[in-house]
Amino acid sequence: MDLRLGEKDGRILYKKFKEFDSAFKICVLTGLEVNIKEFQEICPSFEEKFLIKKPIKISKLVKTIMSILE
Repeated sequence: MDLRLGEKDGRILYKKFKEFDSAFKICVLTGLEVNIKEFQEICPSFEEKFLIKKPIKISKLVKTIMSILE
């Protein structure tokens, strides 16, 4: 999920997914600087390991996502 979704805020969508099912593993993909503590104020369950910074090569993206899913 991209952090910026046009007019939507990815943090709000993240929070809604977690409210629906707290077991969802959601990766946040962004090219922006992210203040983890600020993000966690809105989404307390967010872990830094789920933050993927752009640009990223597809091979590294796949590897990162696979390691999160294990």
